[in-house]
Amino acid sequence: MFGPATPSADGFLGVGTLIGRPFPEVSRIHVFSSGVGYDPIAAVHPSNHYWCVRGPLSARVLNLPTDRAIIDGGILAPERLGIGRASASAKPVVVPHWQSMLVGGWDEACNLAGFSLIDPMQPPEKVIGAIASAPLVMTESLHGAIIADVLRIPWIAFVTTGNVPLFKWFDWTASVRTPLRIVPVRPPSPRALALFGRPKLGTVNRAVEVGEDQAFDHFMKGINIASSRQQRGAGAVARGLLARLGERIDGVTPQGTALALQKLASSAAPQLSPPGVVEERRASLLDRLEELRAAHATGDLAAA
Repeated sequence: MFGPATPSADGFLGVGTLIGRPFPEVSRIHVFSSGVGYDPIAAVHPSNHYWCVRGPLSARVLNLPTDRAIIDGGILAPERLGIGRASASAKPVVVPHWQSMLVGGWDEACNLAGFSLIDPMQPPEKVIGAIASAPLVMTESLHGAIIADVLRIPWIAFVTTGNVPLFKWFDWTASVRTPLRIVPVRPPSPRALALFGRPKLGTVNRAVEVGEDQAFDHFMKGINIASSRQQRGAGAVARGLLARLGERIDGVTPQGTALALQKLASSAAPQLSPPGVVEERRASLLDRLEELRAAHATGDLAAA
């Protein structure tokens, strides 16, 4: 994956929560700005080289030196695509997690709320371009917050189901010296609850500040997407029935989500990392990238 000068046994992991996934086709992986979050790390190969990881929690899990924790490489995307902050439109934007988006109900919820919906599965230039003109970004997608923060657009983190990656959210917010505040919001479809369960995170429509130990335990106990899939089993049918009942009792409808999003926009405190932090992290990331490029150019990747 590095090109013809690289031994075929070498692979590369970049942006994403990819550490721990099996890649049997390579014997050694070079990790650059990726993170831990979805997969167990017991099978991580000891010969892997970590040029940098997304944040301090990933470094902690992998027992890496603190200087390996830099930031998510997604911060480079707007610059690489030539997209800067545009004149703000009147409408705040909503960025669901991609799995939430697949379940449905978001088009209706955002139309009712008067907000613009961004499908996170669109090409990066479309997603980033839409975020660039927003006055406010309400996001269930981590990269929605990352891009907003790079462009200095205030953002609010929310979650609708138990499919909440607290670990990777905290990993990034800690890297930019920002507390993680996240607001539980009811999803627009009861199917989301049937698939992923409830967030079990504070009270609906009230911001919760998540600490490092809570985020770390969330990963170590296996409360993440991968483990929840394994644990659903026969209980999924029962949860589906409860979710449909919840449509009447809990307001799990597009209308309910629209009201929650309006409340979020009007009363939740938006966040931004402190001035200068992203630029500092970007400089460190680019320095590490130059080290990687130099090793590749001289054929020293195998010795890295």
